[in-house]
Amino acid sequence: MADNPTRAPGEKLQTAILTFLMTGGGFALVTLIFVLFLNPGKAGEVARVEKEYQDLTALLSKPEKTALRAQAKLSEGQANTKTLSEVVNEALTTYQLDYGTFAATPPKAFKAGLDKVDLEIPVKPAKLLNIMQFMAAVRDAKKTIQVESATITRDRRALGEEDDSWSATVHFVDYISK
Repeated sequence: MADNPTRAPGEKLQTAILTFLMTGGGFALVTLIFVLFLNPGKAGEVARVEKEYQDLTALLSKPEKTALRAQAKLSEGQANTKTLSEVVNEALTTYQLDYGTFAATPPKAFKAGLDKVDLEIPVKPAKLLNIMQFMAAVRDAKKTIQVESATITRDRRALGEEDDSWSATVHFVDYISK
């Protein structure tokens, strides 16, 4: 059978695309009929769930609820009863770090119901990895402990580029609820 010369060269492609679109449109129309007419109860249920979600979002975004969540996080971190200096001493011995003298400061009133304890630790020259692990261990020991600041400097007495010797001064803060 020979091709008809009066047909356009892309007519087969156009026919295939038109058939595909008409089939897809038919499936979409059948789906729309099922969704809108055969399942009307779901639209009301969806509207009810959306309203509950908006009410819950509005309730949780109030400042009182935000303050309660923050207070709960702080009290959750109080499960560890160790003081900041005890936690720091354990971490220093765990990572075999030498340190200068430090004294625990007494708690100061920070906000209503919260006290703040500051502790600044001068770490003598050691490997950078040990210093970073020390800070992370203290931070992870109790949720209320924060690293306020850390100053890490290369040890001046380091022999060369390969010598991994750093000194640090780390300022920790612990927030204790009354």
